[in-house]
Amino acid sequence: MYLKFLSLRVKNFLSYGNNLTEFDFDGGLSLISAKNGSGKSSIGPEALSYVLFGKPYRDIKVSELINRKNKKGLYTEIEFMVESDKYKIVRTMSPTKLEMYK
Repeated sequence: MYLKFLSLRVKNFLSYGNNLTEFDFDGGLSLISAKNGSGKSSIGPEALSYVLFGKPYRDIKVSELINRKNKKGLYTEIEFMVESDKYKIVRTMSPTKLEMYK
């Protein structure tokens, strides 16, 4: 089976604030580099785990994923392909919502 991540979008997720931040993986292998504490781990395992499975990657409460300053409106979205089929998952918290599209 062939799985290809296309994009990941987050808002009010851990250190990411109220602006929608998009990571485009459509070009292939991606490298995320930045200073310590800038949110690299938030995108890698944390955002992927939450949007796909509804739980944090680390041993923390799911409510701790919401940005501490804004305290609401957590939004995650991922687009990916499995073989030739394209999928999109949107998972939010405060308010809680799960949408899946093919």
